[in-house]
Amino acid sequence: MPELSEAKSDTETGFDLPGNLPRDLSVLLGYWKSLGGAAGRPPPKKRFDPLAVPRIWQSLMIVENVAGDGDVSRLRYRFSGNRHDTRRGLSLTGKFVDEVLGDEAWQRFRVLAEDIMKRGAPHHSSASHRDSEGRKLPYERLIVPLTGETGRTDFLVGVWQWKAPVSRDVSVSPDGGHSISSRHGGR
Repeated sequence: MPELSEAKSDTETGFDLPGNLPRDLSVLLGYWKSLGGAAGRPPPKKRFDPLAVPRIWQSLMIVENVAGDGDVSRLRYRFSGNRHDTRRGLSLTGKFVDEVLGDEAWQRFRVLAEDIMKRGAPHHSSASHRDSEGRKLPYERLIVPLTGETGRTDFLVGVWQWKAPVSRDVSVSPDGGHSISSRHGGR
């Protein structure tokens, strides 16, 4: 099993990612790199062993492109850690992403997934969403690509790190409360 290491700064890794990733995101990036991941060259999914990264299980999500041929119109949650399920109020494992997210959020995620799969490089972003009680939940996430049996990039593995909820009186952004800041790996 590859040795885990925390991610180094973007100047040391060659990725355009922040050097101060939260620990769980850093663990995922370090593990992905230990599997042979590099910008434009994702490792195969068969090398990915969730048992090697128990620290991040609760925040881990694995999504598979089931449409094939680079078409990302059908993505399925293959695994969803309990922190995701708790925030959504249901188990996401086995469900299709477009059926869980609203139309606007699905379109944003579809474009992001297509870009990550095409580039074959990690993606970091900071965002927030509102929970069922109207609280704004800020988070950071890192998504890394993996290749499937055919050699195509058909899997995305992500880790979310949530910050404390923000009260309801926080101003809402023009897109309905979902604000995003993002950076991609690779150069």
